[in-house]
Amino acid sequence: DFNWNQEELEKWASVAAKKEEENIALQKYTLADELKIKELTLTVDDLTKKSVEKKSMLENETTETKSNQTELEKLAERFKI
Repeated sequence: DFNWNQEELEKWASVAAKKEEENIALQKYTLADELKIKELTLTVDDLTKKSVEKKSMLENETTETKSNQTELEKLAERFKI
């Protein structure tokens, strides 16, 4: 049963080599994907941090604007004829 002729051995070796090449390519693409995921995750984290900072700045500006508007309304009321 295990008497393979030269042609069968060559076919098997060829298939095994092709399978190994495919595995190496898959590992290469997997590593590239993992690196891209890490890069994108860092970008998302950075943008999330910036978004939180901008939202906080906006809230502060809104509060300050409302406060200034209230002060202006009080002043306008004082000087009303």
